[in-house]
Amino acid sequence: MTANAAYELHAEHDVGSLEVGKLADFIVLDRNVFRIPARQISDVKVLLTVVGGQAVYGAAPFRSQPSPHTRPGRLAPQPRAAS
Repeated sequence: MTANAAYELHAEHDVGSLEVGKLADFIVLDRNVFRIPARQISDVKVLLTVVGGQAVYGAAPFRSQPSPHTRPGRLAPQPRAAS
């Protein structure tokens, strides 16, 4: 969500920008999709997925120790803070 959308939803204290203490959904790719030929976009790999500020998927070098509660390539679940 963008900062303007977060403001309109009165959620700017929780989302809308990448800041300490805010929730974040984003991915890290293995290359810059804006600097490669269009035909190579389908070859781009996701290295890290973060949802709600928690890493939910990580490929090398972001992979953590395996957990019996996760599928291969997934990060161990992180406890969520009580709300």
